[in-house]
Amino acid sequence: MKIKKKLLLPIEITTRELDSRLLIALRVLQVNPDWEIIFGHTNKVGNYWRNKKNSHPFIFVSKGTHYSKLFYMNLIKKGGFYFLLDEEGAIFSDYVVKVFPRGGTNNDLIKYMSKIFFWGNHVKKQYKKNHSLYLSDHKIEVTGNPRFDLCKEEYEIFHSTISKHSYKKKNFIMIDTAFGGCNNIIDVESQHHHWKNLKYEKNRGEVRGNEWRDKNKPLYEYQKVLFPKFIEGIKHLCLNFPDIEFLLRPHPVEKVETHIEYFKDIKNIKISNIGTAVEKFRYAKMLIHNGCSTSVEATFSNVPSLCFLPFYDEEKVQSLPRDISIIVFNKEDLILQVKKIFNNNLPENHIATKKKYLKDYIDNIYYDSSKKIANIINNFDLTQKIKLDYDFTLRSLVHILFPNFLMKFLRIIRYQLIPFFINKDVSNSFQKRDDIKFKGLSIEDINIKVNALRDTDPGLPNPQIKVMDHQLYKLYIK
Repeated sequence: MKIKKKLLLPIEITTRELDSRLLIALRVLQVNPDWEIIFGHTNKVGNYWRNKKNSHPFIFVSKGTHYSKLFYMNLIKKGGFYFLLDEEGAIFSDYVVKVFPRGGTNNDLIKYMSKIFFWGNHVKKQYKKNHSLYLSDHKIEVTGNPRFDLCKEEYEIFHSTISKHSYKKKNFIMIDTAFGGCNNIIDVESQHHHWKNLKYEKNRGEVRGNEWRDKNKPLYEYQKVLFPKFIEGIKHLCLNFPDIEFLLRPHPVEKVETHIEYFKDIKNIKISNIGTAVEKFRYAKMLIHNGCSTSVEATFSNVPSLCFLPFYDEEKVQSLPRDISIIVFNKEDLILQVKKIFNNNLPENHIATKKKYLKDYIDNIYYDSSKKIANIINNFDLTQKIKLDYDFTLRSLVHILFPNFLMKFLRIIRYQLIPFFINKDVSNSFQKRDDIKFKGLSIEDINIKVNALRDTDPGLPNPQIKVMDHQLYKLYIK
């Protein structure tokens, strides 16, 4: 019996990542039906490869960098190849780029990554500068990101099929907020407690745990001032346009209750982040935000964006979302700009100009990122060997000498029992946030999305879908 090649796709936030991961999976199966795709909750996918009883090769596609060397060592020993598909890309503020460089600085763990998929040349150059000692050209792939494929006009059938709360043909305004600093589900002190207890070997990472609070404080203080002014401006907008429907979508890590309480007396606004952003804003007249990657997706969908910044700090606002939007600094100007868009008074080439500006930041404006990534995955040599070298530390020695079952037990103690007893509330808060990020996912939901993608592109295969475990699924062709 021929052994199928395996592709592992962990998912942290279903509303942001599931659709693009399913698209990649179908594209890979379209290129080569000999692949088997394992996808689901990040922790479930991690447990899957850790519990593998053989060393048959597989590709693990991560949305972000892991900072533990032992993670890569264990993955590689199990036959894995680490691919990085960055979900954040080019949307950070100048402050974050300076203080939290992506992947750290000259991170030697890049040695253990096989491929890094970059949004565009801008981020690639930035990453090469930060990691010049370890980032070799054969690891680099400029592919854009499949989440932007899904915003294009050709995927209209997909979104109209899966949308459970369609706003199609309505002249509504969508508001996307990104106040994960000051309106987070988890308070700042609890987050600090969590991060200061995480230990990276040789301090690998974007920031040392004990520095997390001090380096995040300027961002928190910026959002703390901006947040009430932004919300007050949106309230003013709703009251001035009582016949227009508004949809406010808080960021997945925000407390939705804060917004619900504030707008409880406003009849023409709905607060909800159910479903994906793109299935909503593609039918909106415009998108209003405070600096959010959704504005980039909206531009791909030919929807104009307003970046509303009633308190402005050039270093703290996300620069790319700002630069592709119409910038508004006060609620009076917000009213005027909204009227202008409703009256179709924007320049005819407004969106085309913004897309041209985006090209250096996001490469897949005129092609499908999912197809390019699928071909790279399928053509990757799974027989190559990656050289392993342990650090001379007690922790590394323990991993070398102790059997796997004992290491599994120690991981349970480290990541579950100890945090629970040290600070039960913090542990529960992070678990709650993880559950909110990965909202209920069923095989019925997956089937609907897979069939909707196949309706969009009839050339995509019709795979089997199997439940491996709770929140863990397999896609394959018999």
